[in-house]
Amino acid sequence: MDGHAQRGSLAICHQENENYEGVTFRYTLLVKNRIRGYVQWGNSTRICTTADADDMLFGPDVCEPPSTPSGIFGLSHAELIESEWLVDDALTVKVKIELRPQIEYLDQESIDDVVVLPSTIGDKMLHLLDTGSASDVAFMVQQEEIRAHSQILSACSEVLERQLTCGMKETALKQVVIEDCDLEIFRAFLRYV
Repeated sequence: MDGHAQRGSLAICHQENENYEGVTFRYTLLVKNRIRGYVQWGNSTRICTTADADDMLFGPDVCEPPSTPSGIFGLSHAELIESEWLVDDALTVKVKIELRPQIEYLDQESIDDVVVLPSTIGDKMLHLLDTGSASDVAFMVQQEEIRAHSQILSACSEVLERQLTCGMKETALKQVVIEDCDLEIFRAFLRYV
């Protein structure tokens, strides 16, 4: 045997139900080490196929003929027998398998890609301010009226919220006189808010 450098390997053999073709599952193989406990052999792997998978083999070193499996952790049979993977003359393996339930899913081709465009809400709100469209409050600054939107201002400023909603004269009149402020500075303030 040693002269042939035989390999010991592990594989999962899938047996299909006669009413079902294909398989969807995830598997992980863990081999017990004398010193380190269970160690994962190979990667956790997902398998998803609708093709005939009856008698199909799955594992970290499963390969197509004429190739030969590399063996558990790449060890030959002789190396495996002498390794820390044999504990009390036994190779102990844990196999974790997660199965997906047999449910109908939409084909990928029938799902349209959803493209989310960048938000333009800021530009739209500035347009409302610049045009005065749907405004409900007026600010008088240096004898010039600037129209704005009390709900937006209230959401952005506690001071303006109190002034516009708490029963002050500005609440009823929906007009606020601003004294001692430059017109362009106030316009810039409203654009910021």
